[in-house]
Amino acid sequence: MGNAAVSSLDRSHKVFIVLQPLAQPPDIAKTRRLWLVLAAFGLVCVFFVTEHNLQISLQESYTQTREEMEASTAGGNAPRRAAFLALAALGACLLLRERRRSLPLNSVLSWCMLAFVAWCAASVLWSVAPQITVRRVIVLVCCFIGALGVGRAFSARELCVLAVMITSAFLAAGVAAEVALGTFHPLSGEYRFSGTVHPNSQGLNLATLCLGCLCLAGDSRSNRGWPRLLLFGLLAIALCFLVLTKSRTSVAAVGGVLAIVWFMKATVSQRMYGAFAAAWLGAVAAFALLLSINTAGKDLSRMALLGRQEQSSSLSGRVPIWTEVSGYILERPIMGHGYESFWTPETIDAISSRLYWGIREAHNSYLETVLGVGLVGLLIALMCVAAGAATAWRELRRAKDPAFGSPLAWSMA
Repeated sequence: MGNAAVSSLDRSHKVFIVLQPLAQPPDIAKTRRLWLVLAAFGLVCVFFVTEHNLQISLQESYTQTREEMEASTAGGNAPRRAAFLALAALGACLLLRERRRSLPLNSVLSWCMLAFVAWCAASVLWSVAPQITVRRVIVLVCCFIGALGVGRAFSARELCVLAVMITSAFLAAGVAAEVALGTFHPLSGEYRFSGTVHPNSQGLNLATLCLGCLCLAGDSRSNRGWPRLLLFGLLAIALCFLVLTKSRTSVAAVGGVLAIVWFMKATVSQRMYGAFAAAWLGAVAAFALLLSINTAGKDLSRMALLGRQEQSSSLSGRVPIWTEVSGYILERPIMGHGYESFWTPETIDAISSRLYWGIREAHNSYLETVLGVGLVGLLIALMCVAAGAATAWRELRRAKDPAFGSPLAWSMA
């Protein structure tokens, strides 16, 4: 739910509960739709205030300067604090609405999530910057209450609809912002679609939109309210803009998930043809790698890198960052530096000075988690992901509802 709030690993922790009854009286169904729209509007507002910047496409490298990073790390701002409190209030309202339903505290997923929140809160005791940890833990608790309320109030299919509504709104806002600023140049070779967030974050938004559309399109009930044609059209648009972000990780993850979904639904003969095509494409890729010293090979390499050849030998400059932060990890490998407290203004200044550009994150969710809450926190977080994937897989097989494929796909990605 946002880098400054929670790490990208936290974003994949979702609560998916047993499906609501499919047949409901008209007045109840209308009330649920109203709550769904209100929740979507509230979440769009919260996320936009906390994570989005209408002018980010004008900024160099789509990021803040070192001074801006240090200032934002030193203290938040009133709108962000109000937005996170509003998120907690929304979750609390939804929990009160569903108060007749008891919380599933007997599940492995529930205990893993509670353990992660508790460990993050306990990290205040050994944090290198307790005041930052306290603020980040408050944000984490607000996000946890919000996610718990949303996950408790809506069925898996409604959560997919909610995800599609929110990410579609972000996509529309991003396109409108770039068009208004004159930065929308999709035919330019150096162009990356950012919209209102960093292109990599936009890639995550669009990947969520793709997975949501795919899961809803696989539901036989999609002919009512969410026609398959609309969903597949939105999926195609999202895929196009996903490629324009040049976020290689998101593109590869969505491509892998689409391949897995196709493989699960394909017949034996189709799988054989698919395996042959994959082997052929792999051979072409290997041949292109061998010819990388030639012009044609360079063109193919550029295509594989989605046009991002800068620092390609070091994974877009990430290896130097990983090498730099690994020394800090060895200082506190078990318990970490405190939840979301490693990147103090002093640390940002020191690492940015050595790498000659502004750095405020490790660009790796696992390393970021270890820096904050150590190997213990990483283990608990991975248990949350595994338990969530197992829950989604169990419900997918039990209910035969494709909507449960969305959290499962995110776990695989």
